[in-house]
Amino acid sequence: MTVGHATTGYLAYYDRLMGQTNSFEYFDTKSWKDHKDTYSSTACTNPTQPDNLANDAVMVGDLVDEPEGLIWTVFGLDYSKLNDYQKAKLEDAYDKSMCGGYNPKDYENNLLYGGYNPITVTITHILNEWASVGWTSYSHTGVPVPVMAQGWEAWRFAGFYDNTDIAKRLAKAMNVWEDLPIEK
Repeated sequence: MTVGHATTGYLAYYDRLMGQTNSFEYFDTKSWKDHKDTYSSTACTNPTQPDNLANDAVMVGDLVDEPEGLIWTVFGLDYSKLNDYQKAKLEDAYDKSMCGGYNPKDYENNLLYGGYNPITVTITHILNEWASVGWTSYSHTGVPVPVMAQGWEAWRFAGFYDNTDIAKRLAKAMNVWEDLPIEK
């Protein structure tokens, strides 16, 4: 995790995270799944239409009166206050998530979404940017990991190590002296 973003002048706005009421995992497996199961047959009649998300009042709310769509109630993001670039990214992610056409093995999709649901990742990226929080990766970093052990061969595990070195140290503790990875 990093703090600061160029779009916020490197100021932190942690209070902007207070509107998030559920985790992205919950949104993905419950709120989004229920929404997609209910609305995908009607929302995807024309997946190339440029405003599928903007016309989905359940997701973005009634932009005239209240911003109480799922993006607001789950993440605290007011769709009407997002800039055109953010709306375009959300629209593309919505179409890929709702209507298909998302292949996580495609290089661009993997780069943009890391194998996760495009709409969920895009919403969380926008929220992170808005709050001035950044994440190095989708799952872990290359930062050295503090390791401690007790018992036989414990001396091999005292200190900070690159995560790939832990497997090598475990192998040596188990008397496996071959170079890793070992082919079976």
